[in-house]
Amino acid sequence: MMQLLPTILIGLSSTFIFQGCIFFIGEPPNGKFLETYKNTSQEDIELVFIGKELTDTVRVLANSVFVMKRGFTHNDDMPVNEFVGDMYRTGGIVQLYSQGQLHKEWQGPPGNFGDSVNDPFNFDSWEVELYQAGEYENPKGTIIFTISDEDLQ
Repeated sequence: MMQLLPTILIGLSSTFIFQGCIFFIGEPPNGKFLETYKNTSQEDIELVFIGKELTDTVRVLANSVFVMKRGFTHNDDMPVNEFVGDMYRTGGIVQLYSQGQLHKEWQGPPGNFGDSVNDPFNFDSWEVELYQAGEYENPKGTIIFTISDEDLQ
């Protein structure tokens, strides 16, 4: 019996390891987040997102918030990093317009550039707002990029 004990233990640990791996591989993503743009400036703005395959324009009125209807699902506890990384990998360029005039063009690469640099490719420029439990089934929260009067100068 003592000679069989190591074989039994190895067999049991292998079973738990393989079943554990299957469990982790099959785990669902952490949750769906909404992409939100907040305009605290005194002017209406347009954000133009230029990708390799798609161009999209979002108009955000002065002192208002625009929530994209599409959401994105993230697989870790850093939804901003994943979202911004995806935006960059798809060839992302973001242009900021007001009154038909181009004020800024952002192109990445993404990174942490501190709170003083407002750039959609700056992880530090986004806020994460989690919804209260039971407030919404899906999404889990929103990530927010804010445009201010300083961005229009």
